[in-house]
Amino acid sequence: MNRRPTWLLLVLFLGALALFALSRVARVKNESPSQLDPAVESNSPTNTSNSLGKDTALNPQPAQTPAPQTVVTAAPLKAKMPQREDYLDQVDENPHGVPQAIRDFARELAPRMRLALTDSAQATALLPELARCGQEAELQTVRIQCLANAKRIGDRWPDLKARAEADRENAKAEDRERLRLLGL
Repeated sequence: MNRRPTWLLLVLFLGALALFALSRVARVKNESPSQLDPAVESNSPTNTSNSLGKDTALNPQPAQTPAPQTVVTAAPLKAKMPQREDYLDQVDENPHGVPQAIRDFARELAPRMRLALTDSAQATALLPELARCGQEAELQTVRIQCLANAKRIGDRWPDLKARAEADRENAKAEDRERLRLLGL
């Protein structure tokens, strides 16, 4: 039996596969992240021109400090808190998904939290609303979300930490226990 042609074909096939893989890796290495995925902007050292066409590697721009923000006066969280009836209806419709009422509340809270974590005035304005939410929300999941976010603000801004901890101590015992179990 002569197996030489079979081995030769196998070696040639594996060699061709290896060359294909290496050429693919080389092509990917030469492409910038924005060429691979248009949603990604390149921050690599090869991309040194800014929007004005100036070479930023030769002319570095000074870091700009963000302008102080005014306190956002959004609708109170209490108005955005999900109602138990809506929540239960949504759970009945889709018991395996996150109810839309919870997603909507999180969507309302997220931008305010982003601001509160970057600006102490925003944090000072939001913390009492989170405390009220942590006390008055009908749903435990919403109370926990509010208390956890109050803790994040307290961790970020030391001057607000005592107030955030006091709000947590005033929370219902079952909520404090849930926060403890969740490591929050």
